[in-house]
Amino acid sequence: MTDRRRASAAVAVLRVVHRQPGIERAAAARRLAMTSGLITETVARLTCLDLLSEHPAPRTGARGRPTTTLDPHPRGPLTVAVAIGHETWQVAVAQLGGMELGRSESPHGRDPDEVLGVLAAHLRSLRKRHGTRIRSVAVSVPGTVADNRLAQAANLGWNDVDLSVLWPRDRGARPFLVGNDATFSAVAEARRGSAAGAASTAHLFMGAGLGGAFIEDGRLVLGATGTAGEFGHMPFGDPAQPCRCGARGCWNTAVEGAAIARLLGQPPPGDEVSYSRQVFAAAQASLAPGAPPRAERDAVQAVARSIGTGAAGLANALDPGIITLGGLGRDLLEIAGDQLYPAYLAGLMQFRRPAPPPLLPARFGDEGPLVGATEEAFSAILTDEGLRAWSAARRRFLCRLVAGARAGADVHALALGPEQDQQFGRFQAGAAEPVRGAGVELGGFAGRHDEVEVGEPKPDAARQHVHPFVALVGAQIHFGFGRREEHLVGPQPARPLG
Repeated sequence: MTDRRRASAAVAVLRVVHRQPGIERAAAARRLAMTSGLITETVARLTCLDLLSEHPAPRTGARGRPTTTLDPHPRGPLTVAVAIGHETWQVAVAQLGGMELGRSESPHGRDPDEVLGVLAAHLRSLRKRHGTRIRSVAVSVPGTVADNRLAQAANLGWNDVDLSVLWPRDRGARPFLVGNDATFSAVAEARRGSAAGAASTAHLFMGAGLGGAFIEDGRLVLGATGTAGEFGHMPFGDPAQPCRCGARGCWNTAVEGAAIARLLGQPPPGDEVSYSRQVFAAAQASLAPGAPPRAERDAVQAVARSIGTGAAGLANALDPGIITLGGLGRDLLEIAGDQLYPAYLAGLMQFRRPAPPPLLPARFGDEGPLVGATEEAFSAILTDEGLRAWSAARRRFLCRLVAGARAGADVHALALGPEQDQQFGRFQAGAAEPVRGAGVELGGFAGRHDEVEVGEPKPDAARQHVHPFVALVGAQIHFGFGRREEHLVGPQPARPLG
């Protein structure tokens, strides 16, 4: 098998484990149509690179050879997701599989320099804590994005803001992505939410206005300039009503906070998202038995009918398998679903009505943009190029020992520093605890008796001068670090599995 095909097989396995952490190795092989030998070799390689870890699968009583489960490695790659909202910012660090290892959240005052300064400092602290394990960063913003810049976020009052200051360009092969909050929310629903498994999905995200995305075969349809999904600017509103985008009759003008305020005879709100929440809460309270009718309920029902009619237009035009409604839209379905669903069905072409595309509440609601940003951050690194970058960044190698290793066997390690000083370490195969000494950190056998982890040589300066090797000398196995062209013990250097 060529190196290119081997790398592609490794990426395919990583993507499967990301989608389904804990999947059994045999199930992954069936899903990817891989032979037993290929999946075994691929998983061993990924384990060597600190990307996956294997665990015995729970016993089921079924006949056949026992298998293992595939899980993210505890020292594997991490991504950082940032979600800048209208009132708060959030930052999450996640490992393969999407599980968050930590999340921070704080309100902000909407000043772009202040917000970006605080976030940049927070990301610097994460770089210091996690080092090169952080492989990518994705930032979600509530506005139109072009080229890592927030072109316009009317509700924040931000225009032409360069977001790349959060992750300086000298970060090498670690991608930096910026996306619209509605787009990232759509990704979250398509991959881990209400639309998971659907061949095509249209997602509507209701916040200060309406946004969304169309996803087909798991991929975002971005359009010619990457700004597809601005559903709130489709002409589904009153043609006489101007929109802040410069057009007239946009759908936003019928459903945003300012539209609700007009329906209630109130002045435009300063914070449309908070205002909409307050009106929705009042409408919800009016549904209680014995509660008096309130104008807020009528306003929310009018918005619901507009959303239903517009969703039907999307169904007619895009032919999605599922439509999901996120953000404030989830609350809208709960409060005024009796208005929204009939308007949706009435707007569908007649041939669609017997089996209309399901219109479902999103699973993630307000946290959809953060979850989607995490997903897109991993999509950027679960590639052949991302695998090569991770391999190059690691200073730790897991050398697969050749024949002769057995539990209890004496293993000697040799490390050569930049001054050719020899530093020895020794431990028994199968030792549970690492041995530290003479400036060399050696790990015990990890997982199986024929694998051993070789730590980084100290001091740091030695890292640029040494290479791992392994060789048989009599009944013993010697391995360590040395210059590739000299000081090698045994007949030949080992080829690192990365």
